[in-house]
Amino acid sequence: MVDVGIAVPAGTSAQALVQRLLGVSDAAAVSVDSARSEVRVHSDRAEACTVNEVLRTVADWLDECGVPAAQVRLRDRSYTLVGGGLGYRGPELIQ
Repeated sequence: MVDVGIAVPAGTSAQALVQRLLGVSDAAAVSVDSARSEVRVHSDRAEACTVNEVLRTVADWLDECGVPAAQVRLRDRSYTLVGGGLGYRGPELIQ
């Protein structure tokens, strides 16, 4: 079982993140905890797969919304996920 919490910085739309997360998880698994200013994802799927999908989705949300960083809670640990900046699409591939 996976329980991931993403702190949504003030002035940022939690609904935009929720909509993105609905693409990687079922609707019952995504919720907003207004008291904690946090979007939560619960899943019974394989943990590694779900965590990777959630982190990718949050990183994309950070970049597209210009949010510099967000705290991500997983189990008893907290991590800071840093965005690349507004419109950032990841590193360019060198061919």
